[in-house]
Amino acid sequence: MKTNQRFNWAVSVLDIAPSDNVLELGCGVGFAVSLIAPLLEKGTITAIDKSDSMVQKAMERNRAFIKTKKAQVLKRALLALKPGPQGYNKIFAFNVNVFWTTSAAKELAIIRQHLARKGTLYLFYQPPSTGGMKRICETVRQNLAQEQFKVKEILFEESPAIASCCIVASL
Repeated sequence: MKTNQRFNWAVSVLDIAPSDNVLELGCGVGFAVSLIAPLLEKGTITAIDKSDSMVQKAMERNRAFIKTKKAQVLKRALLALKPGPQGYNKIFAFNVNVFWTTSAAKELAIIRQHLARKGTLYLFYQPPSTGGMKRICETVRQNLAQEQFKVKEILFEESPAIASCCIVASL
């Protein structure tokens, strides 16, 4: 239940529109895909993960959405993602540590290639203790600014069941 609550909060922050084209980085077992795909009419969600087992679980969980082409799940690392013909207006990740443990310059360059002109990047974190949230958010904010991303806002959800933060940025 705790996992679903944090993803419910994340999807509410993403404010999915029926025509959004969404990219999830590090989809795990596909919880977010299963919450976002039903909200899409003309839009799609593409989810990537570098783990075979996570991709298989995400595909099983979202089989119906994959069949209707609302969703696709790919075994792919972010750095191996090739630019496609259409930019994503929303890109998000949950607990992808590279954005706060390193400068993430290479990863942010790939995101820059995939983010639509007026698109938004959402980086969610649920650290083991709420004390780490502010430190993580500040480090991510600095890393984004260093790569010329504009941080629009930093959101905190500090309820015991969720205890997460989100850094919202654009180009």
